[in-house]
Amino acid sequence: MIEGLTSTVAALQTLFRAREYQEVVDRLREVDPSILMADPELVLILAASLQYLFLPVEAAEILRRAEIPIRVSNNRSHLRRWQNLMGNALIEQGRLDEAREVLSECLASAEEANRMRVIGYASNGLGVVASLRGEVEEAVRLYTRAIAVWQQLGDGWGVGSAHYNLGLTFREWGRLNDAVAHFALAEEYYSTNGTPAERVYPTAERAMLYMDLGDEEMAERLAMAAVERSEELPNPLIRAAAAKVLGAIRLRRRGPAAARQWLEAAAVAAEHSANPLIKAEVEEELAILELHSGRRQRAEVHRARSCELYGSIGANRHVQRFEERYASVSIS
Repeated sequence: MIEGLTSTVAALQTLFRAREYQEVVDRLREVDPSILMADPELVLILAASLQYLFLPVEAAEILRRAEIPIRVSNNRSHLRRWQNLMGNALIEQGRLDEAREVLSECLASAEEANRMRVIGYASNGLGVVASLRGEVEEAVRLYTRAIAVWQQLGDGWGVGSAHYNLGLTFREWGRLNDAVAHFALAEEYYSTNGTPAERVYPTAERAMLYMDLGDEEMAERLAMAAVERSEELPNPLIRAAAAKVLGAIRLRRRGPAAARQWLEAAAVAAEHSANPLIKAEVEEELAILELHSGRRQRAEVHRARSCELYGSIGANRHVQRFEERYASVSIS
């Protein structure tokens, strides 16, 4: 480890700006925990790096332990950064009401202090909450604000992230033509500003979009590319998301036999991810798979699990949409 705390923080900040998140995490795991937790800057860099590496459980635990020291420090900049990171952690845990509260406090504080970058992050996080709640227009408003802020700051990663979220929202709620341009922009920005893990998601979601638009060949090609990229990464959340998409597309294009291995692989990866949303999405696809396979009893088990998981994070509009989809497959 670099000698001297000041030089350590400076070195880590340089690595963080260069998006060398694994290097940041590896170095900070060598630091004595008592020293780490006593320095808000180290804690916040570590938590942010873990989130960018899609390791939300570990990030959330560190943020939970750091809450009281950061709040009593009376450093509003550190508190806003903590609130933004904790809001993201709460979203990953499906605790949307708490996430909205924390991120709203963060946004209000950032607006008062005119901290534009934090306004962008908080708006993006609140957009995710609104989208999961089925509040489409509110999500669009928040993501659009985030894009405007990040464009002003020249933050290509932020612009790409908000475009990805907009594309996801539009696709999930049936506005397919609106989704096309946003996913294309997300891939463009992530190609130069994103990590390998982040680049998997727009490709996978574009695959589902092309399936919805009727281009099955392009959809399957993109989904296979997303799976191949995800298999090079150690993160189960990313593998689950990519396998789920390929399984769903193959089910629609080729039938249950071609889809089963991918959806079952997605279920295993999702279980290791500790992410309730991806679990709910995989259970939804497994329910549809079993309906098409003529196994209604198994389908009902997956349906119940999916609805329970969606409900646990307050995504009630997702439950309604899934129930309508399930019913239409049942009578077809």
